Amino acid sequence: MRVLLLSQTDVHAALSPEDCERAMTEVLVARARGEAYEPLRSVMAAPGAPGFLGLMPAYRSGDDGGYALKAIVVTPTNPRERGIDAHQGLVTVFDGQSGEPTAILNASAVTEIRTAAVTAAATRALAREDARVLAVLGAGVQGRAPPARLRRPA
Repeated sequence: MRVLLLSQTDVHAALSPEDCERAMTEVLVARARGEAYEPLRSVMAAPGAPGFLGLMPAYRSGDDGGYALKAIVVTPTNPRERGIDAHQGLVTVFDGQSGEPTAILNASAVTEIRTAAVTAAATRALAREDARVLAVLGAGVQGRAPPARLRRPA
C-alpha cells in the first residue's frame, strides 16, 4: 500500500484555487444528484480540553469516487499563542472500492483552499453578472482566503 502524504506547503503547491473551484462545483452538483453523501460532523468537546475534535466523513460514488475523513482539532488560542491556524488536522482519502488509504493531507491547507473554492463557486453561480462589489465576512485564515480567489475571468 502506498499513501501520498502532503504537508501544508505541498497542498498549496498541488491544489490550485481554480482546480479546487472546479472540483467543488462538481461535488456540489454530485451532492445535489445524490451521488455524494456527507453526514453531519461529529464533535467531541472533552471537559477541560483546550479545544475540540471534529470528524467529517464523506463518500462519493462513481469510478473516481471514494471515502474521505477530515479529522481536526480546533484550538482557538493557536493563532495568538502559537502563531498557527486554529484548525489542525488531517484529511484522509480512501479508495472507493478497496477502502485502502490513498492520501493524507494537511487539513488546514485543504480547509483554506476548499472554503475559498466553495465561496467562489457559489458566488459565480448566484451573483448577478454585472456585480462588481463583494463583502466577505470572516476571521482568520478562512476570512482572508476567499477575496483573492474571487476575481472574475478577464
